[in-house]
Amino acid sequence: MLSNDPKKRSTSLIFKGLVKKFVSITPRQVRLIGTEGQDLVRTVRIVPNRESPFKLLTARPIDPKLFSVKLKEVKGKNGPEYEISVTNVAKKEGRYSSLITLGTDSKLKPEIKIQVSLYLRKKV
Repeated sequence: MLSNDPKKRSTSLIFKGLVKKFVSITPRQVRLIGTEGQDLVRTVRIVPNRESPFKLLTARPIDPKLFSVKLKEVKGKNGPEYEISVTNVAKKEGRYSSLITLGTDSKLKPEIKIQVSLYLRKKV
């Protein structure tokens, strides 16, 4: 920070704080890798923070031509947790990338996004 004080032209500000996780998503990014024509499925686990619980209302792929999703609520240690099954719809060789949009009932974070990449190699 700059000042017009001739004895002390600049000063440093240090901010310190505690950042709490709103949600734990494992894995944070989904990678589907295989060969063309192959069915690939990955499961994502979503665990709300104990201090900021929320319900997961929807799970939608931004591009449903690339992959589909199924949302399931499961019982966790501290309340409801969620599993999302991600399955490729695209079967043709190529590299694809898109997002899953998760809708919540939380005012803090009404929407969560998860990155999904799909890589299908040519069948030999």
